[in-house]
Amino acid sequence: MSSGSNSGSIAGETSPRKKRRFTDGGLADTLKIEDYLYSIDAHRATTAPFPLPFPLKRESAPGVLRDQFWANRDAFKEILAKEGFNDNRDLFPVNVSKPGYLGGHPPRPTVMVEVRGRCPSLAPLRDHLKRFLVAKEISADVEVVNVDYCYQPGWFAISPSHPAVDVYKKIKPRLLQRLRTEIPFDWTSLTLVLLGRERLTASPSIIITVNQQSSHSWFDLVNWVRSLISENSPSGLSIKVDFIPGRFDSSPERSTSSQDEYTADGRSQFRSCGTDGLSHLGLSIGESGQTRAGTMGALVMVTHNGQTYKCGITNHHVVQPTVSKNDVDRRANQFGVPISNFDKLSSRMEFFASMDVAATRRLVDADLAEAIVELENLEETALGAELKHGEVAQSIQYRLEIAKDDHARLTEQRDFLSQLPRPLGNVLCSSGQGVWGGRVQDWALIELGEESLASMAPTIDMGEIWRLIDKGSPTPRLNLAVIDRDANRNSFPEKRFSKIVPGKWYTRIGRSSVKSGIANGVHVCLNWAGNDNIQYDLSGAQVAMDQSDTEEHLIIAQTDETSPMSIMFGDPGDSGSVVLDEFGTICGLYYGNVTRWAGPDHEIEGNAGLAMSMDDLEEGVKRKFGQDIVLSPAY
Repeated sequence: MSSGSNSGSIAGETSPRKKRRFTDGGLADTLKIEDYLYSIDAHRATTAPFPLPFPLKRESAPGVLRDQFWANRDAFKEILAKEGFNDNRDLFPVNVSKPGYLGGHPPRPTVMVEVRGRCPSLAPLRDHLKRFLVAKEISADVEVVNVDYCYQPGWFAISPSHPAVDVYKKIKPRLLQRLRTEIPFDWTSLTLVLLGRERLTASPSIIITVNQQSSHSWFDLVNWVRSLISENSPSGLSIKVDFIPGRFDSSPERSTSSQDEYTADGRSQFRSCGTDGLSHLGLSIGESGQTRAGTMGALVMVTHNGQTYKCGITNHHVVQPTVSKNDVDRRANQFGVPISNFDKLSSRMEFFASMDVAATRRLVDADLAEAIVELENLEETALGAELKHGEVAQSIQYRLEIAKDDHARLTEQRDFLSQLPRPLGNVLCSSGQGVWGGRVQDWALIELGEESLASMAPTIDMGEIWRLIDKGSPTPRLNLAVIDRDANRNSFPEKRFSKIVPGKWYTRIGRSSVKSGIANGVHVCLNWAGNDNIQYDLSGAQVAMDQSDTEEHLIIAQTDETSPMSIMFGDPGDSGSVVLDEFGTICGLYYGNVTRWAGPDHEIEGNAGLAMSMDDLEEGVKRKFGQDIVLSPAY
C-alpha cells in the first residue's frame, strides 16, 4: 500500500483480478481496506474470499486435509516445478485465522506456499494448485506468498529533525480536513513514522489507520495525498502514504475472545516481590470481585489544602467500576472523581489482581518444590560426606547455604502470597474520560491504606530500575547518559516529574511487561468521532464530534538501534504504567495503544504506546482541583 513499491525487485506480477483494480476504470472503485491491501501487494496470491491482512495465526490443519496433502505431495511438487518454483519454497497444509479481526474467524483450511527471493509470477501457481484441489475434491484455500517482499510493514520512530517532519506538519491541516470530510468515522489515527520491514531500510511514511472492513475509493485518496506531498516536498525527499487497518484503544484489560491467551491465567508478579516488600513501580492491581487487571504505576505524594496523601497513580479507566452502584460511579466518566470525604467510587482496588495472585502462586509453588528437592539432596550429600570423611567440603557447604536461603525466601513469598489479594485503597480523585486542551486526560490517584503501604518496600531499588532500563535500550547515545547517570548516582532520579520529549528513549514498567521505546518525532492524531468512548471537556460537556481529534505522544517500542523488526509496546493490563527516562525520572503515564492489524510475523497485531506527558497531567490535575494542588514522586 505504500506509494513506493518494491515489486520491481522480483519477477512477480499481480493476478488478473488485481490488474483490473489498477486500470483507470477501477481506480475509483469502492473497496474494503482489506481488498485494497491485497490488490496492491504483488507478492501475494490467494483464493480466500476475504484476504485477511498479514500476519495470520497458524494452527495445525484438519486431519482430513493433512491426509489428503500427504497423499498428493508428489503431485504438489510436480506443480511447483512446472511453474518454476524449484528452490527456496515451502509447501504445507495449515489452518489460518486472525483472532479479533472481523471475518478472521473461524480458521480456514489452506494449502500454503511460502517462497523467498526472486521467483516467477505467483498467480499462475495459485491457479494451478486450486484447479488440482478442485479436481481432487480437496476443500481448502490456496495461499502463495513471497515472505521476503509481501506487505508486512513495521513501525519505527522518526527523528523530530528528519526533513519529512516539516513537510508533514505543513500539510497536516489539509490532510485532516480531507479525512474528516471523506471518511469522518472510518479513520482512527494519523501520524508520520519510519515504515518498513526492517529499521535500517525503513523510510518516512504518512500512516492513516482505519477501521476494519472500511470501504472507500482508496486509490483516489492515496493519489490525492501523494499529490499533496509532492507539492510541498523539497526535491529528492520521498515520503510515502499508507492506509492500514487499525484502531486506538484505552480500555481496561478484560478477558475477551481476542485476549484469553493473555488473561485467563494471569501474569506472574514474581518481579514485584522484593526481599523488603513489593516494588512501587508496575504493581498489579484489580477491582475487588472482578476479573480484570491494570497497573499502579508508582507512588506519588499529593498535597491539597494543607493535607498530604500518599497515592498510587494509574488511569481513570483502570479504577472505573465495572458496575455502577452510586451517583459518583455514574458521573465519574463525565466529571471525574472529586477530592471528597463523602463522594467516593464504589470500586475497591486490591493488589495483586486476583488472576495474577493465582499465576504468581503457581510459579512460586513450582520453584519451592524444586528448592525443597535441591535442599534435601544437598543435605543428604553433606551428611554422607561427613560420615565418610569427617567433614563437608566448602563447595558443598556454600551450595547448601544458598539452597537454604532460596528455600527460606520462597517459603516467605508463598506465605505472603497466601494473604493476597489485599485492599489497596480508595480512589482519591480522577480525571474521568477527559479531553482538555486537545490532549487526553486519563489519570487517577488511589489513596493507599496503611496495610498496603506496610506491604511495600520502603525505598525503590534504583539500581534494579536502571538495569531494566539499560537492558531495554542499549544505544550508544543512551550509554553516554548512563555513564553520566552512574557518575552522579546520588542525584538521580530528581525529586520531580519530567516530560516526554520527541526523539528520546523511555521505558515503561507495567504489570505484564517492561518495554523500552522511542517517543515518535511527531504526535499522533486520534479521531474520537468513530470511537465508542464518549469524551468530556473540563466542565463535563461532551466533546463536539467535529472537534474530536486529539494529538498524543506516541512511543514506538524498540529494543536497540540494531533491532530489525518493530515490536509491541503495550501488553494487556499495562494501562497505568509510568514512563521513565534513562535516569529513572517519571516522565509520563501510559494509557493505551494505537493498534495496527498489518505488520511483522511475530504478532497477530502490533501496537505503539499512547502516553500522557507528566507536565500535561500535572496541568490537568491543577485545572481540575486548583492551582494549589501539588504532585511529586514518593521516592
